[in-house]
Amino acid sequence: MSGRCLDDIMSLCRHVNVPIRKRGIFMKKLIAAALALIMLVPLTGCGLSKLTNKGKADADATVSAAADSKLTRGTWQNGSYTNDYVSFTFTPPENWVVSTDEELADLMGADVGEAGEDLSGVDIVYDTLVQDPDSFDNVFIMYENVNIFGGAIVSTQAIMDEIVSQMEDSNDGTKYTHVGNAEYAIGSDKYLCAEFDVEVSGISFKQYVLLHKLGRFIANITITDVTGASLDYYLGMFS
Repeated sequence: MSGRCLDDIMSLCRHVNVPIRKRGIFMKKLIAAALALIMLVPLTGCGLSKLTNKGKADADATVSAAADSKLTRGTWQNGSYTNDYVSFTFTPPENWVVSTDEELADLMGADVGEAGEDLSGVDIVYDTLVQDPDSFDNVFIMYENVNIFGGAIVSTQAIMDEIVSQMEDSNDGTKYTHVGNAEYAIGSDKYLCAEFDVEVSGISFKQYVLLHKLGRFIANITITDVTGASLDYYLGMFS
């Protein structure tokens, strides 16, 4: 990546109010995370009445057994991420770096919770952010309480439609082009995936947002692809 591109990304970090207080690897982590967070606008308070009305007609027919489970932060062991709330195991390449809880909390400006803590009453659980320290490709896993969307009657499709609408209507200098939606199997569940072409400060990259409703929470996997790898490459990290 050229020095000019790095300067542009640094400007982007300032644009999204990412606090940059450290250098070296942590600086790279924050830069990569900023790219991931371009897409992750807070959904609380945006179009909730519209979502609620739309969701009544096409709410998901099935509800995962996770509906009665408590949600805690996932754990990392032997290079793999697991969370009892979801059905997949996530194993990124060995050189990818997992953000610490301190870094993630600093980046999001929110408490991310303690290991083992019941977070079932939290609106958004920022669980884990992992990135390639060289290319800035990254994967962000989070969970959003369905109550912020109007409750369990809201369908995954309705929430995705609202995300797409927000992105395409963005006026912050970032251009999002919705390429299309598709479904992919991750673990034993099907995730709805929206693909975006993103351009900001002359930098172009792909983002994929994958959603699956699990009882009281929406599992959100956001993939930022700077290097142009195929989506299959990232999905291959999940089993």
